[in-house]
Amino acid sequence: MTGILGSVDIGSIAGMPFEIPVRRGAGWMDTEAPGWWKRDYTAPIQLKKLDMSDPNRCVLGQVYGSFYPCPPMVRTLSRYGYNPDVVLDQDSIVGRRLDQDILEEYGPRGLALPRSAGMDTWDILTATWRALIQGRRNQFSNRSK
Repeated sequence: MTGILGSVDIGSIAGMPFEIPVRRGAGWMDTEAPGWWKRDYTAPIQLKKLDMSDPNRCVLGQVYGSFYPCPPMVRTLSRYGYNPDVVLDQDSIVGRRLDQDILEEYGPRGLALPRSAGMDTWDILTATWRALIQGRRNQFSNRSK
């Protein structure tokens, strides 16, 4: 694979930007939705469509249908005192506070970036997730042969 990261051995994320948060996020996803990365999962992640900047095409979006209101997000909203049934204006004071709370919760897992992040940064995050998922799929298919 080539692009922003140059030539990358697909499946290996060692040394890639976001390696640590993406590994942390994958471990978290393993407990939230075991098998989430497999091709035969209920809603398999489509690597060509994966886009971490899009709430419907990111990891949580593809696994649950949307970043909002996926079950982990509903629990997060409730834990921080928000009503998960109310859509907030992101430019309101409460909406900006919610953005910060989401970033604190999901940023360390490689599942969110600040609103100010440029598309290059989102593309690198997406490439790291894509490589991790492809690597797991490759390992899984090699084991089952």
